[in-house]
Amino acid sequence: MAGKKGSLIHQARQAIGKLYSRTHSEKSTKALQSSLKTITSYLKKEYGLQRIENIKPHMVQNFFQARQEAGISPSQLGKDATTFRLLAERIGKQNIVPRTNPKLGFSRTTSDRMQPKTLDRAAAEGIRARLVERYEKTGRPEDRALVAAYDLRAAFGLRAGESISAHCNGNKLEVVGKGGKFRSLPAVTAEQKQALAQLQAVSKEIGNVNGKLIPPELSQQQMYDHQRNTIAACNGTKAANTNMHAARHDYAQREKAAGVSDKQLSEALGHGRENVVGHYTP
Repeated sequence: MAGKKGSLIHQARQAIGKLYSRTHSEKSTKALQSSLKTITSYLKKEYGLQRIENIKPHMVQNFFQARQEAGISPSQLGKDATTFRLLAERIGKQNIVPRTNPKLGFSRTTSDRMQPKTLDRAAAEGIRARLVERYEKTGRPEDRALVAAYDLRAAFGLRAGESISAHCNGNKLEVVGKGGKFRSLPAVTAEQKQALAQLQAVSKEIGNVNGKLIPPELSQQQMYDHQRNTIAACNGTKAANTNMHAARHDYAQREKAAGVSDKQLSEALGHGRENVVGHYTP
């Protein structure tokens, strides 16, 4: 899986770093590894590339042209583009990959996954209440952490994995997001300050010395799986607009209504492009 030391795929994986797999789901990590293998195989076969840092812009364009000619779906091309941009960033050559997909010759079709979602707030409050009840019955530290993570997602618009791995630094929430991108989010509203205070208290209560919502006896993946399965069992589902990601949409919509710019909002959400905000807000 790691690739022969010194091989192009090994260099690419080294450039991405181990942090990616630690901050993303197993599914996302597998998708990235698959795209990396496809990209490096093409570069090796077509150009005899020996060093990953020697990728040139025309190689990128030709890769996507070849993939389109092979009939690869826009969805998969989008995943390849995301991987290529991350790789380019890690080798210090961000400009070799256009920031928008149309400049690579394709665009993703608008799907339901990319449409703004409206959180059922009453149902969401019901789910939170059930999480509290669950902890009161079990007394388990991972169930205590679920409530705090739930509030962090609502207050800061975090991704599911970010809500258990974020930590507090003074009056700011520090987050490592997709691709290992770091962001520091100040607690401005009363809701955010309360969520941050709860994070500090609960992380100490469950014994996490790094200030995170992951009990010492569980790995990050185990805690992520526990969170996902428990929320689903409480009817936190995509169909009901109450899954973990729905809170992220709700946060974005509230911030947009309050006059926050697309640039500020995209940065707060951990995205590199302002146009992504349109996936969250009508």
